[in-house]
Amino acid sequence: MAAAKTPGSKASKYAATGADVILPSKNLSGKAKAKRPGSEQDKGSAITNKLLTFALNDISNISTRKDVNEIIRQLIREEGLFSSAANSMVALSTGEGWRLAGYDASGTMSSEVMSLAYTIMDAFSTLHDYSKGYNDKPSINALLATLQMDVVTTGGCGAELVLDKTFGPERLVPVGYSTIEWYADGNGGRYPTQEKGDIVLNVPTVFIGEHNRNPDEAYSVSLLRPGLAHTINFNGFIEDMHRALNRTGHSRLIASIAADKIKAAATDEIKADPVKMGQLYAQVIEEVKTALAGLEPEDAVVTYDSVTYDVKDTGGSKADYSSMLTTLGNLLGASLKTPASVSGLRASGGQGLSNAETLIYLKVVQGTRPPVEEVISRALTLAVRLQGLDGYVAFEFMPINLRPEAELEAYLATKQKRVLELLSWGVINEAHAAWELGLRPQGLSAVLAGTRFYVKDASDATATDRTNSAEAASQPDTPAQSGGDDQ
Repeated sequence: MAAAKTPGSKASKYAATGADVILPSKNLSGKAKAKRPGSEQDKGSAITNKLLTFALNDISNISTRKDVNEIIRQLIREEGLFSSAANSMVALSTGEGWRLAGYDASGTMSSEVMSLAYTIMDAFSTLHDYSKGYNDKPSINALLATLQMDVVTTGGCGAELVLDKTFGPERLVPVGYSTIEWYADGNGGRYPTQEKGDIVLNVPTVFIGEHNRNPDEAYSVSLLRPGLAHTINFNGFIEDMHRALNRTGHSRLIASIAADKIKAAATDEIKADPVKMGQLYAQVIEEVKTALAGLEPEDAVVTYDSVTYDVKDTGGSKADYSSMLTTLGNLLGASLKTPASVSGLRASGGQGLSNAETLIYLKVVQGTRPPVEEVISRALTLAVRLQGLDGYVAFEFMPINLRPEAELEAYLATKQKRVLELLSWGVINEAHAAWELGLRPQGLSAVLAGTRFYVKDASDATATDRTNSAEAASQPDTPAQSGGDDQ
């Protein structure tokens, strides 16, 4: 296995015979290169929180905006169904845990590479130097949730491996995909930049992953983007329905003013003057309107007999909105990749339909994982190689399973038995067995592959299970036992 070259040496800049890995130079250590919120500000300046204001806007105001990523972010923050679709995907994707597979240069699973990768992941979540004050190093779980949300929101994600002064991996920081602008490198490739090219990220410690990018396009888009039009239409319909119900769907309190009684109560001077009489009528109407303006449903109305009240149904045709609401809800769920059984809009249908929708939804959620897995895998591979091991690491989320762990115990026991049998026969090694079982290889001390430790000794088997010699003679070719390991 070719050894990794020393960082910063001349050999790390030029390919040499027999070298498989050329490590980056030492000038990348010390500080993150990518821009993050607040990273461009001077020390001691406040980072303004722009999310404190609740944006209770009409849906038409959102539709007039131009920045797609800004619209999606605001809908995730403020709109219920959109927020549920995005956060459900992130929770299901990252909530099942993760595992690492380490391989040496030959492609064989290596306990040494896996152990170092797990140690590096632990270091990313652990603070070791308490002399520097507050440290905003994100934990691995927080980082994974951030990257997964970025994939759902913008169509991609990025991370930068920040190196310490000893050229070792210190932490991983997220890089927003919406801030990335690709530049051509002149050789048919590209490299990421920020701030319209002012921040060049053409460095090997920055990793970008993209979700379902078309080969004839330079950028990927959010999988929620097709749902923007249907979200606007759905919420617009809800707002129109709300206004229509307020206008015709509720009873009204009708106040009737008896003009003859008002006139009878007026003075002779006012009665003789039509102008003053009109002013009196206007004054009475305004007083009644003022009294009823702040009226609550439980309040009682006490008045003279010059004003009478009655609660009446406004009548008119009332449209049945349920069918239209169901159709728009199904269109919205399909565009947001979140079926009605998941979003809560399912008003009818059998259990079979809900099961099919849920299964398809889980496949869609699993399809959003590869960009995050790619970024973390490449970052860990570089981190392992910087520590002197020539190998590579594959980061993987655990499969999504909606069943409780107690119900899965029997299935897990069967899988464990199968894995241990393969290890016992030497079909897989210890590293592969640890990966299959979701265990860390640091605690493995014995060499078990090929030792047949899981095969029962033949001497322990009973010689025969036949009750008499006549039965044995009638079935001479029948084995005493079926031969399974459980006998």
